Amino acid sequence: MNIRLSAVVVGLAVVILSGCSSSNKVTVIKGPGTSNNSLLVGLNEISKGDVEGFAGERLIIREDKNSSEAEFYSMDIRTKEKKLVLSCAYKENLKLSISKDNKFVIYDKSLADLEKNTVSTLPEVNPQIRRTFTLLGVPDYCFYGDHEVLVANPLIYMNRYLGAKVYGFLDYSGDWSLKLKKTGDSIKQKEPDFGAIKAPDIKGIKDSVIDMERCRFIFIGTSTEENRDDLYILDLFKKEFIQIDTDVSLFALNAAGSGIAYVKNETGDKGQKLIVSYMSSNEKKELDSQKDILGVSWSSDGTWIAYSGGENGKNDMFIIKPDASNKEQLTQGMNLDGSIAWAQSNDRIAFTTNGNETYKDKRAYLASLNINSGNKKDDIRNIEPERQNAALQLVGLMREVTQDVIETSSKKT
Repeated sequence: MNIRLSAVVVGLAVVILSGCSSSNKVTVIKGPGTSNNSLLVGLNEISKGDVEGFAGERLIIREDKNSSEAEFYSMDIRTKEKKLVLSCAYKENLKLSISKDNKFVIYDKSLADLEKNTVSTLPEVNPQIRRTFTLLGVPDYCFYGDHEVLVANPLIYMNRYLGAKVYGFLDYSGDWSLKLKKTGDSIKQKEPDFGAIKAPDIKGIKDSVIDMERCRFIFIGTSTEENRDDLYILDLFKKEFIQIDTDVSLFALNAAGSGIAYVKNETGDKGQKLIVSYMSSNEKKELDSQKDILGVSWSSDGTWIAYSGGENGKNDMFIIKPDASNKEQLTQGMNLDGSIAWAQSNDRIAFTTNGNETYKDKRAYLASLNINSGNKKDDIRNIEPERQNAALQLVGLMREVTQDVIETSSKKT
């Protein structure tokens, strides 16, 4: 697909340059399905498959038909009624996205309407590259607002000024300048100089997340020389890359966009650390150390973090507060994988087990906690006004790119 997606970098630079309450202790489960304390309301197996996330009172579960095909189901957690949402090719490490209003989901190029039970196919997004550049778990699309769909592939926004100079991306033909309509006329924006940006020498991107309110991409980049996975922020407002930490296996951004929980690999055979980093202060806090940490999930109000920790394939569920207090182990001997989802109400966590002596396949469980519902903290007031204004214009530019992708796709059909 030959499109003018890199144009957004030009326009972007132009516009950018001009607590929840709970008890002090959550119960430790002494064995699968049993509890010694009333603080944990319950633990129930609800379905086979892999947990993807909550859409209100519905839980989205993935069942792999084989190594290349997957089916996604929507389950009402009150009635356990389950219906097929979509069936498509499975992409390694790619996560399903759920809209803010809980009405739509995106997986790869499939857009499913959960209420109407319909599926649409989104246009192909294809940044061209000259040499091998690995993308793993990087979505082409994201949701904005309630359920608006926008192109989100970070290579598009790094393409010309960062990509062509650093990563060897092929140039697109056509007009590089973004055309903004003003009083019926189209004008060309001047191309800013990105030559001063010190970009990391990476050969691949994993698990990219876009934080539109702050004009940032957060991603794991694989270094070319060390072949190491490091955690980065590409700040499109300040025109700089920021390396958060080195040798990182996974991360999760809280709902407010103010903090990142990530897993850092320790040297040798010492295991892994769970760390929280806050954007405003660059403060880092080590929360826990385990042999293996396979998954991390924030509560919707950002006051708890759930994670799967353990060793020798025997991981269990833990929760902890971001200040490293109130650490509790919720399960024992349940063999969790890294799939964890925290309900918007904060009092339920869904997770996946890898199987046991009874079940050899993956199973989804729902843990109910005596934790009060919290309110999501937007932290928008802590963002400088200039960045907020630039973020609003970024959304407009992303809409231009998305429309361009749609129109180009329509011409091919």
